[in-house]
Amino acid sequence: FGSDYIRTSLEGSLKRLQMDYVDSLIIHNPPSEYFDGTKNDHYEILDKLVEEGKIRAYGASLDTYEDMKLLLDTTNSKVIEAFFNILHQDTRRGFEMAKEKKKKILVCAAWPYVHAVSHLGNVVPFFSADVLARFYRLKGCDVEFVSGSDQHGAAMEFEAKKLGITPQQLVDKNHQIVEKFNKEWGMSFTN
Repeated sequence: FGSDYIRTSLEGSLKRLQMDYVDSLIIHNPPSEYFDGTKNDHYEILDKLVEEGKIRAYGASLDTYEDMKLLLDTTNSKVIEAFFNILHQDTRRGFEMAKEKKKKILVCAAWPYVHAVSHLGNVVPFFSADVLARFYRLKGCDVEFVSGSDQHGAAMEFEAKKLGITPQQLVDKNHQIVEKFNKEWGMSFTN
């Protein structure tokens, strides 16, 4: 989590991606002391990268409301990846804080693997995420609800080879099935 690595890591990624900027940079699950923008230089570096146009927003992944509050109160963070599910709801209070601060809430559903024909088990994570997105929209929050398909991995390569098609052809075919299912079940995606 060394701050001296942020710029090097980002610039390496931009070069590999052949991009001038990324939409967001997230510090993944740092220790709690890293959320306080007054006690480390991570956020000064991130603010500079925003000014330079290399990132549009930054934030962190976190697990507790206290970490969320500290991050939002002491930094210019615009992105938070919060652990939240039916059994772990500590970060739920952060949704109200986001509403008060007029922050957009992004709900991301787990990506189903599309190396095989989709079935109900592939889209179960969508249901709880959809309920969460709808609930906070009803409470007046600005909510984006997105997902996609996991299009990489050995299983994808093996299945495509077995079928005599390219991995991209397999992805395209099976992703359409997932999209059709989501439309039929009325998922409230914004992407």
